[in-house]
Amino acid sequence: MDIRDKLRQIESLQKRPESTPVFRSSSPVADFEIGCVIDGFTKPTAHGHFFCHQRDYPLEHRHGEIEITALLLKPASLLATVSQDRTFENIDLKKILFLDTETTGISGGTGMFAFLVGLGWFTENGFRVQQLFLDDIKNEQALLHELNRVFEQHEIIVSYNGKSFDAPLLESRYVSHRLTTPLTSRPHLDLLHCVRRFWKQCLPDCALTTIESQILKHWRTGDIPSYLIPHIYFDYLHDRDARPLKPVFYHNREDLLAMAAILIRLLQLVEDPWQSENVFEVLSLGKIYENMLQYERAIELYTKLLQNSLAGSLRREALVRTAFDYKRLGKWSQAAETWETYLGTESFHPLPYIELAKHHEHRDRELAKAKKMVEKALAELNIVEGLGRRTDWIVYREDLEYRWKRLTRKINTTSKSSAVTPFPDWTQVE
Repeated sequence: MDIRDKLRQIESLQKRPESTPVFRSSSPVADFEIGCVIDGFTKPTAHGHFFCHQRDYPLEHRHGEIEITALLLKPASLLATVSQDRTFENIDLKKILFLDTETTGISGGTGMFAFLVGLGWFTENGFRVQQLFLDDIKNEQALLHELNRVFEQHEIIVSYNGKSFDAPLLESRYVSHRLTTPLTSRPHLDLLHCVRRFWKQCLPDCALTTIESQILKHWRTGDIPSYLIPHIYFDYLHDRDARPLKPVFYHNREDLLAMAAILIRLLQLVEDPWQSENVFEVLSLGKIYENMLQYERAIELYTKLLQNSLAGSLRREALVRTAFDYKRLGKWSQAAETWETYLGTESFHPLPYIELAKHHEHRDRELAKAKKMVEKALAELNIVEGLGRRTDWIVYREDLEYRWKRLTRKINTTSKSSAVTPFPDWTQVE
């Protein structure tokens, strides 16, 4: 959780009515034990016991605009694109395990442990959420053994920031108890990285609740800020009043449902990017294809975007990426045509001139044409800098001036002339 997320949550708390009750009383403790407040059962094991809450959501259950079980209708190959990892190509989507933990701290640290572990997976009848709650610290080993049993039944772990937080925390607890776990050998898809690739540019942050409201169109009611959860758990250990834990269980369930819905939304975007009205999403998918060296697919997306009246900085980005992808494919003439389109439609930038100069010099072998392109760029650059509009193009200037000198030498050598061409006044170039 970043500072902006914390500030938003603090502000939301301040806006709540002053009459909001605080569940602390002198009533008999037995009335507010975990089993009396939350549906579930205590599961005894050879290593101790833990409390388990389980809820099954039907096939038609929706989280915001997303039907959860729609995931099972998608081909697994889409998962490889979403994750940018081909190891996910042959995953059985029915064997996905969603994982989310609530812990005794939110910043890490020695001695921190997970007191509530939320697990979500698909069944024949829908989506099951199972929450394992550690109602006594001394029984942690029992919870860890149960987690291992669930891990062994699934092929892939899906989390939100779990690679950096949940998984390392759980692994450290297994080590502390001198246990091994299949968690370390399972492929792990961290949705936070996927979300950042698709929506970082168009959203204020990538907090899970932000994605829920802005992308999934789901708003929580009765939720609790993450940073308050450890305090609620320690209070429970002290007085055994489980009533304040109800929003903690709700928070954890909502996180699991949100992860499943986000994954479905990402798969939908890969399967049919043109269902989206968000240009950022389509551009982001193009970048993912580039990272996977699938340049033809990236060009196809960018080309269609450019045909659909894309404007401003997004159009410039699409043109630049299209040109470089053509270049990577060795399609030099198409790359040059794209740079020419940029020059004819967009505001001045030195890069297209440099790339066209390279093309004329090394591909067309037209040195004079390359030199003229460099001179035009330098003239434009002088005007822009003279107006004080740009001060960060020194690298382009150095490249252009070096390129002009080299082209001049080449032209003079080719024409067998020993005369040295004087360095021109760029403001006079037409």
